[in-house]
Amino acid sequence: MLFEAYQKYMDEYDESTGMIKINGVIEEGCYRHVVNMLKLVADAFKQGAI
Repeated sequence: MLFEAYQKYMDEYDESTGMIKINGVIEEGCYRHVVNMLKLVADAFKQGAI
């Protein structure tokens, strides 16, 4: 599947250095991201926001 080709990472931003530290990889991260975004759009549509 196309979404499996992209990885999503758990990260942490350090304000003092301006750097991001990667803490791990989220399994099926991109797929979950797309599903969550579609759910947000559907919920907004149901509420009349779109």
